[in-house]
Amino acid sequence: MSSPLKTPFQSLATAFELDDDLILFARASGDLFLLNPTAALVWQGLSDGMGLDDIITTLATAADQSRQQVESDCASLIAEWQESGLMAGGQPSPAKTRETPVAWWEDNLEPAKPLDFQPSLVKVYRIVDFQFCLRTADSPTGCQAHELLAHLEMPDSETVDSNLDVIFRDDQWCLYYNGHLVDQCADTEGVVPMVHGNLMLAAYRRSHCLVALHAAAIIANDRCVLLAGVPGSGKSTLTAALLANGFGFCADDTALLTPPPIRVRGVPSRLGLKEGSWPVVRELWPELDSLPVHCRADGKRIRYLMPDDVMSAAPSDAAQTAHVLVFPHYQPGSPTVMQPLRRADALLKLTESGYDIPDIINDNVVSALIDWMTSLDCYDLRYSDMQEAVSQVAGTVA
Repeated sequence: MSSPLKTPFQSLATAFELDDDLILFARASGDLFLLNPTAALVWQGLSDGMGLDDIITTLATAADQSRQQVESDCASLIAEWQESGLMAGGQPSPAKTRETPVAWWEDNLEPAKPLDFQPSLVKVYRIVDFQFCLRTADSPTGCQAHELLAHLEMPDSETVDSNLDVIFRDDQWCLYYNGHLVDQCADTEGVVPMVHGNLMLAAYRRSHCLVALHAAAIIANDRCVLLAGVPGSGKSTLTAALLANGFGFCADDTALLTPPPIRVRGVPSRLGLKEGSWPVVRELWPELDSLPVHCRADGKRIRYLMPDDVMSAAPSDAAQTAHVLVFPHYQPGSPTVMQPLRRADALLKLTESGYDIPDIINDNVVSALIDWMTSLDCYDLRYSDMQEAVSQVAGTVA
């Protein structure tokens, strides 16, 4: 069999070591790849200038396998690397395009033509570094929008240049920023989620963070715990349970990582609890049933919870040192099991959970994240019993 490497080895990726693992960062696509031990040996050998034939001979001897089998495995591995854009050759998959949202939050956005709107309910708020004035009619919908932000209210004497207006016109609820239309929805039930979603985006973009994670953040015994996972994994439900058991609140849905040395700034929005979590959460927070029901753009029904005692005890959005990273998975009927995760596996799960960065991901960002990961204790938590899950998380900060 001829050598599977047709041309000289040319790396299109940056290799990073995390504990005993090797992670490749594909610079074109921004993807991360965790190599198994054998693949790591092949990559390291090629990077060090070792010939592929010598690598195959070494692997065949070490694994007591036929040279033909090892050569076939290496051919498949190299083809996969080429298609993934990790090394030159082959036909790599197209790079993923990055969606650029309308930058309505930018400081230098010119005010639009003044709106024909006379608000009767005007208050000033601050979320992370974004300070703004929310202006609405004194109506049930307007009051609900302000109630969403009550824990973020600033003194009326504060002077702000950013105005958010909620206006009903042309059969649509419209959200304006300094006269620019930034979002709209047709139903009253969608107004509060519309305001919430846009403010989360503005808070992130105004923060000058390194990375924004789709994660909750809670604190106990001066230790910050991140709860990360894909939507529907049960982060917010577990966060509500942890708050009911004495944890401090930092963030429900978005945790910002500062430039190095990396620390965590929470975006302290209210807990967004979807309909499926209500039967569990109402046992911990009976006031949940009295909260209005809203409907997000994706059709999910949601309530926003922030108990008064949690609001008064919540840490500010000042930077916190992260100590623990947990990936919760709610599975009805399953036993509660919390297992340590290799940091390399945790890093990949963290990127799969969802993240965003102000510019583009590059070697410097990945290097900073990997350095940060070395300071974290990482766990995978599968549970069906909420109190058992709380006990497991509490054990990480004892």
